[in-house]
Amino acid sequence: MMLSIIGHDAEHHPLARFGTVCSIAVPRAAVTLVLRYPRVAVHRALSSLFALSVLAVGCARTQVPRGDLPSIESLAWLGGAWRSTDGPSTTVERWNLARDGAMRGASTTLRDGALVHHELLRLDARGGRVRYVAAPEGQAVTEFALVSARANFARFENPAHDYPQWIEYRRDGDRLTARIGANDAARPRISEWTFERESAAGESSPLTVTVCADAERAQEINVTVPRCTCGANVLCREMPSSHEPLALAVFDRDCDACMESSGRCVAPQMAARVAAADGGCVQEVLRNVR
Repeated sequence: MMLSIIGHDAEHHPLARFGTVCSIAVPRAAVTLVLRYPRVAVHRALSSLFALSVLAVGCARTQVPRGDLPSIESLAWLGGAWRSTDGPSTTVERWNLARDGAMRGASTTLRDGALVHHELLRLDARGGRVRYVAAPEGQAVTEFALVSARANFARFENPAHDYPQWIEYRRDGDRLTARIGANDAARPRISEWTFERESAAGESSPLTVTVCADAERAQEINVTVPRCTCGANVLCREMPSSHEPLALAVFDRDCDACMESSGRCVAPQMAARVAAADGGCVQEVLRNVR
């Protein structure tokens, strides 16, 4: 019997790039040899084989090999503006391809026209892995690793996160389905959104904004967008390991006049830098998800 079990600590094994891999192979010749032993030996051998088979089933699920991961560009089918309506609530999710090779996204939910939830999103490659970075309003930034991908489908997971532990996207023409859930049987709840395509994907556009420190909230900054239709929602968030200090999204609203719009976000690192600048404000050029 040939047994191959590779754990997380086998970093230097040739197959370690596949993550956790378990495999059991029983060549025909090996079975013939076992059968020549007395019945007790055969029984013990089969019992051991059964136990090892159970072990193999427990870790048969593997991550996508690093070398087989798609590029960010191959996930460009997510790009564009997508709208989902459920009674008085409307959720809009936008994805744009940025020049740094990442995809920038933003999701907003409005109820009766008022903004009730938003999060900034990012798809990028780090350490040989494609990751999905989510920064929901008022919550910590969370990363999910790409574990499965094919044409118009992608699944990201983070088993250590409370909820969700996985995120799935599936596109069918001008319809996009997003699902989130948990692997834990104690939390079987699955949420699903069906989006209709509003517009094609564009490239994140550069936008010069004014960033000022908040005198009362040391870890927060105020971001002012000069070129915007009035009433816009300006969303910003500090993202880890990003090429830019802030993730920015501006959702314009139609109106008769044009005026400055602003938003506030928690950004401890940038807040410290801005507070030390003359006048407590700096100009930053950011790529806008629009």
